[in-house]
Amino acid sequence: MKKKVLPFVIIISAFTVIVSVMIIEKNNKTPVERYLDTSQTVENSINEPSAELYVSITTDDSSIVSEVEDTRSERVSCTILNTTHTVQYEFLLYEIIDDVDIASQMKYAGDYFYSGTLPDPDYLVEYTDYPAMRKDYPEVDEYISSNGEKGMTAAEYQAFLNQHLDEYTTSFHPKTKYLFLKCRISNVSNGSVIEYINDLRIIMMNEGNIIGIPTEFNCYFDHSQNTTGDERIHNYLQYKFEPGETIECVIGCAIREDPRFEMDLSKEYSYYIGFLPIGLDNLNQLNPSIDEGFVLLDSLQKEA
Repeated sequence: MKKKVLPFVIIISAFTVIVSVMIIEKNNKTPVERYLDTSQTVENSINEPSAELYVSITTDDSSIVSEVEDTRSERVSCTILNTTHTVQYEFLLYEIIDDVDIASQMKYAGDYFYSGTLPDPDYLVEYTDYPAMRKDYPEVDEYISSNGEKGMTAAEYQAFLNQHLDEYTTSFHPKTKYLFLKCRISNVSNGSVIEYINDLRIIMMNEGNIIGIPTEFNCYFDHSQNTTGDERIHNYLQYKFEPGETIECVIGCAIREDPRFEMDLSKEYSYYIGFLPIGLDNLNQLNPSIDEGFVLLDSLQKEA
C-alpha cells in the first residue's frame, strides 16, 4: 500500500503567544484544524519555529517537582472542574493503543474519530529543519529575525524557499500513541452549559520538565451532538449540557513524537490530565505534578 505523505511545516512565533492563543482564542481555529495541524501544510512564513523551541520546556524550579511526592495515585475518585467551574470531569478508565494497532482494533469505531475514519497507522509527515537552514544561510536568518525587514525581500525569501526548502525537509512516520479516556462529565451549574471537550489537555513530564506543548483531547468523542457537515467541522467536540445533565463517554487524543522537542515515546513519561489555567502566560508557571487541577494518568484504572 502506498503511504500517504502529509506535510508538517509548523509555524511558531513566541511560546507565550502560543499559550495565549490556546487559552484565549480556543475557537480561532476549528477543532478539526487543530486535529490536523500535525498532518497539514502550513503556509511558509518568516515566523517559522525558533531554535529555542527545539528543546524541552523546563519548569522554573524542577527541584520542587522532585522533592514533592505525588500522592494522587492514592485517590479513590479522580475528578476536576473545567476553568469556569461549571462542568465536572470524573475520570474512570483509560487505555493507550499504539499506532501499529489502531487500525485493527475494534473497540473504538472510526465514526467517532474526529476525522470520521480510523487513523492511518503508516502515515508520513514532512519536517523542515529551519534552524539548520538559518545557520547555513545568514541572510535567511537575518530576514526571519527581523520579521522581513532585513536580509532579503519577501520575493527573494519565497524564491529561496522554492529552491532550497526540499533540501531541509525530510519525511518520517512519527510514533503515535492514542489515549482513550472513559469519563463521567456532569453539568454542576444551574443553567445550560456549552462545553468544549478539546479544552482538556494531556501534559507530559519527565524529571520535572514539561515535554512539548500540551495535547488537546481532540481526536475522539463518542457523544458528539454535531456529526454532519459544517457542524461536525466546527463543533464536533462541543457538547451542550442541560442543567443537571451527566454523560458517560469516551474521549481521546493522539500523542505524537515531535522532532522540535525532546519527545521520544519509547521513554517513560508521566502524563497529567487537566485544563490550562485562564491567564497562563507561560508553561513555566505550571506544575501539574502538584497542581490539584490535574490528575495523574497512572492514578486511574486501566481498561481491561
